Amino acid sequence: MLVSSGANFSSYMIGYYTKYFPGNFFFNYAIVVSADSVSMMYITLLSFYVRGVKNVVRINLLLICAYSGIYICFVSRYPILVPFGIFVLRVALGGITNYVYHMNQALFPTEFRSLASGSMNCVSRLFAASALIVVEYTT
Repeated sequence: MLVSSGANFSSYMIGYYTKYFPGNFFFNYAIVVSADSVSMMYITLLSFYVRGVKNVVRINLLLICAYSGIYICFVSRYPILVPFGIFVLRVALGGITNYVYHMNQALFPTEFRSLASGSMNCVSRLFAASALIVVEYTT
């Protein structure tokens, strides 16, 4: 639930912050859309080659942390990192969200699956809705 909530919050935050990123507004949103399209293929390939739910989530979280550090340190010098950062972070966050949502079906027995899936989605959607409030109050 925590991984799904954090990934949903961060993914929606990138979508809402896109209008404040430097560069062309329409190009940045095109990057967001293409990243969302690629994220399912990415997570399918990653989960095929990397076994274990925790390992797939760990790889995505390490990718997010590594690129966030690169972005924070070098975006003022290299503006090309903005669209590339939007793409990488959105693919990794979308991959985690998709993976956790679909692996929920395999992790829980049938009698608990709807409760687990419903509670995970309910809490993560609250975090996603709060992302808009955070973006608007911090800019």
